[in-house]
Amino acid sequence: TQGPGLPPPAHRPRRALWAALAALVLLGAATGGYLGWRERGGGPAEASPGGGGAAAIVAGVGEKGGPDASGTVPYGRDVRPAGWKKPWRGKFAEPPLGCSAGRDVLVCRLIDGTYEALSAADGHHMWTFDSGQEMSGRQAGYGPSGAFFMPAGATVPTVYDDTVLLAVGGRLHSLDARTGKGRWEARSGGALALESAPLVVGDRVFAAASADEGAELAAYDRGTGAEKWRKRLAQEDIAMAQKGNFWPVATDGKVVYAIGLDGPKAFRPEDGRLLGTAGGDAGQESVNSGCADLRVRGTSAFCTTFVPNDEGDHGFGKDVAVLRFTAGDLRTRGRLELDAGLVSGATLSALDDRVIVLTRGDEYVESVPDEIAVVSQEDGRTLGRFPLTLHPEKGMSNPVSVPLIVADTLVWADTSTLYTVVLRPDGTLGPLRRTEVPGAPGPSATPDYDRAQSIELGKELLPPRVLPVGGAVHIVYDDGTTVSVRLPG
Repeated sequence: TQGPGLPPPAHRPRRALWAALAALVLLGAATGGYLGWRERGGGPAEASPGGGGAAAIVAGVGEKGGPDASGTVPYGRDVRPAGWKKPWRGKFAEPPLGCSAGRDVLVCRLIDGTYEALSAADGHHMWTFDSGQEMSGRQAGYGPSGAFFMPAGATVPTVYDDTVLLAVGGRLHSLDARTGKGRWEARSGGALALESAPLVVGDRVFAAASADEGAELAAYDRGTGAEKWRKRLAQEDIAMAQKGNFWPVATDGKVVYAIGLDGPKAFRPEDGRLLGTAGGDAGQESVNSGCADLRVRGTSAFCTTFVPNDEGDHGFGKDVAVLRFTAGDLRTRGRLELDAGLVSGATLSALDDRVIVLTRGDEYVESVPDEIAVVSQEDGRTLGRFPLTLHPEKGMSNPVSVPLIVADTLVWADTSTLYTVVLRPDGTLGPLRRTEVPGAPGPSATPDYDRAQSIELGKELLPPRVLPVGGAVHIVYDDGTTVSVRLPG
């Protein structure tokens, strides 16, 4: 599968590398199709007296929204980072490759395996974190076998309250969000996939832990870093095709969800008791769901699996299926209804209580348009389709961010414009609104290099990353340019 913003390779790579390229499409990196939290029991986040609403921000916002990974940000329009008064522009030193934003900081992993933090209030540089590990000089990307590589195994950072959590060089670090100074560190695993990141549930931090026998999920005390328990996710001797992002991926505040060899798993945070595994549904031959990720929303959990179709010159056409499970124990609840005309070349980007949002695009299947589609969760009815202009002219690329939902508004960005669509209470959509982003870099020349043996993310044109912290929307571009604007509307 080939996504927008990434041209066809000059030479056909081996099948495993094509699979990695397909994964990039689904994750949104190197293509135009790329890809906060309330306290338990709390209602919608509201602004504090005097505006700003900084006190309401506890968990940070990532590229899949809040910690439930639903793609919906649980902060209202009146909530903004501490001290945020007006739009600003900042700059990261290197291309960012995974970010998280919170009350005080916007932190990104850079392509060289280091980390940098900008002030969420005005964009000034706050700190840089370098683990001191030997980076080997190798670029982040995918090798001939399709295996992901990141210098020092650096993960995506996670912002939570006044803390930044990240794993690099085989150590899980807890840093002061304002200063970048270390509070504690503990032994952990490294990034297994582009999206690998620590997760916080209450007073616990969860991360992958390396073990001689394979991948494990480990729980750490959030205040001290003391390890509390470990549970097996996958054994050591597995085929390359079976390897995945064996890391925690989501939480509803009561359960921690992680990816295991036999599918997404649910664990009790306090003691690691296994509560359930997301198996296949009645329409699948295998009891393994085939899902490599999980999203949680309310009483349901969702994951996507892909079925090959006959479309495309190279046999890599795929139809998406969205499986639904009961949150907590991951009991099967069947599939979501989707318009048959939308499933080819699609991936799930976001969902709330009423809609699901799909991003579509396939370079090798001409019949699949580059678009964002909004579908009713109740009956699968198509509510809106928004074409994407990924190649404004020959030789130029205009990649698009993953769409997210914030304050009942669907939001995404390309290299020059912020797009918003209001999701109305009656289930209909408002008109598409375009807002030019001052200081945005605009379209760039389409990268052209030999991808036959590897995909080097430093040579790709990475899509923008949109992180809406309530009413302030941070947009991080491939060249490090970062702009923060008010949520239109």
